[in-house]
Amino acid sequence: LFTLLLTIRLDAFGAAMNEYIITETDLPTSLDPLDADLTQNLPVARMIYATPLEIDASDTISSQVLEKFSYNKQTKTIHWTVKKGINYSDGSEISTEDVAFSVIRMLYTRPKFPVIDSIEGVDEWLKLSEPLKTYPKGVQVKQNEIAIQLSHDFPHPLFRFCLELFSIIPKKCVDLKSNKIICEKLPESG
Repeated sequence: LFTLLLTIRLDAFGAAMNEYIITETDLPTSLDPLDADLTQNLPVARMIYATPLEIDASDTISSQVLEKFSYNKQTKTIHWTVKKGINYSDGSEISTEDVAFSVIRMLYTRPKFPVIDSIEGVDEWLKLSEPLKTYPKGVQVKQNEIAIQLSHDFPHPLFRFCLELFSIIPKKCVDLKSNKIICEKLPESG
């Protein structure tokens, strides 16, 4: 376990600044959601980023960014409806593209990760010269709707999207060729 302390200090202009002090792990080494499964990055990622879905202590799935979400076992399709009017810490809107991008960015990096490994068209998509500029066949984005078509049924597939690895950041902050963060400061979504 780790201990996390929150202190408040004043900056040079007298404004309050929050400071997180983690006492039993190292300081975070990365704010990239793809590194959020490293022990020292996990608590910070959970504090500053939203994930498509969240799970509470009673195993109830909810969402800060989706107004509706479901999984149809018969069609093997995940459906998400992204809320309108939700913003990052810099005031810019969290878009449907940003939410879908949190999935395909993880898929590009870890194509064998459970659930996302069964998204339709992954193998063909990964062969493209710049896959992050498109979606695999199984990911459809229309207005504020996202549909994710799986090739086979997976028990409780929504749970995976609660993980910090799927944290939502602006698509514009990622180089679509290298998959590296290009914004000097990532706006927070959580």
